Amino acid sequence: MSEIQSTGLSVAPKVWHGVNLGNWLILEKWMAPGVFAGAPEAGDEYSLSLALGSAAEAHLRRHRDTYITEADFRWLRDYGVDAVRIPFGYWMAAEPGEVEAPYVGGIEYLDRALDWCRAYGIAGVLDLHGAPGHQSGEHHSGRSRFFQWHRDAAYRARTVDLLERLAERYRDHAGMAAISCLNEPHAEVPSSMLLEFYHEAAQRIRKHLAPSRAAVIIEAHPHFRMAEIHGRLQAWGCENVMTDVHPYQSYYEVFNRLDVHEHLAYPMTGSYPRFREFSMAGPLVVGEWSLTMGNGRLRGLPEHERDLALRAFAASQLALFEFTTAGWFYWSYKNETQPIWSFRHCVERGWFPARLASRALSVSAG
Repeated sequence: MSEIQSTGLSVAPKVWHGVNLGNWLILEKWMAPGVFAGAPEAGDEYSLSLALGSAAEAHLRRHRDTYITEADFRWLRDYGVDAVRIPFGYWMAAEPGEVEAPYVGGIEYLDRALDWCRAYGIAGVLDLHGAPGHQSGEHHSGRSRFFQWHRDAAYRARTVDLLERLAERYRDHAGMAAISCLNEPHAEVPSSMLLEFYHEAAQRIRKHLAPSRAAVIIEAHPHFRMAEIHGRLQAWGCENVMTDVHPYQSYYEVFNRLDVHEHLAYPMTGSYPRFREFSMAGPLVVGEWSLTMGNGRLRGLPEHERDLALRAFAASQLALFEFTTAGWFYWSYKNETQPIWSFRHCVERGWFPARLASRALSVSAG
């Protein structure tokens, strides 16, 4: 029997070794465009649901029933993954009869995900990817180009209420290890507003989940917020709070200037000093990362050289995360269009170790 099952608590290992279950409970078209075949003009879950109308419920339930199954949790357990981050939209957490049109709810899928976590000894992290009012205006918040979360206090209040309801619902569920309060808020959201929201959310979550029971995860996004947000809640007396970072080496201009060798070295030469410094103020968790490199540096390499580079890139990033963070979650477990964004494909190609250890991870690139 696993530690989680035997104690009844989702106690984290020294470092979580995890994946995201992206595109399951909140759609991202680029990851599985076939889901949008019935409405090719739609670009997010909102517009797809609107276009499908009365057919949306059956269509989305078919996707949710088949995209991630118990067999996937079994594979993850057998490989050595001990945590999953579960992105979801706020409509998924609504009770039947309370779902806002055109969205299709499904809180039973969150129940199912955590039940599978419990059954396979995996720590489940509930990640609010799309909040009421939408915090980023990005497609992965559920609705593109709609960004009102920071403009209306009612949206933020609803978000806090939702997080507290989840904490109360899963307070005794052994599969639930953490609640991540908000994914990638837009740069226009004032940091002071985010801090106020995070503080209230943490206090409300703690009414039902003690610090010894589950972590509260906040996000300092974009990266310039680290100095403004990281460690502040701990200074205000909040316990077991982690700061989520997404250190992709592909989305900033600095990475477009690096060659392959510089990319491979950057996790330890560029990121390690900053991660080490930040970890002194409070635990970090890598909610998303991948093996992508800026400016498509691996294109054109012979296949064996590309495999060697990706194996080394995985090893250098894993070393960084193992030494400086409380855990990591690859984005994502599966991707139907871009294999490098599929953890399972990366494992099957040999870019990751043959198996992840449950308590310690070999980071050898050999």
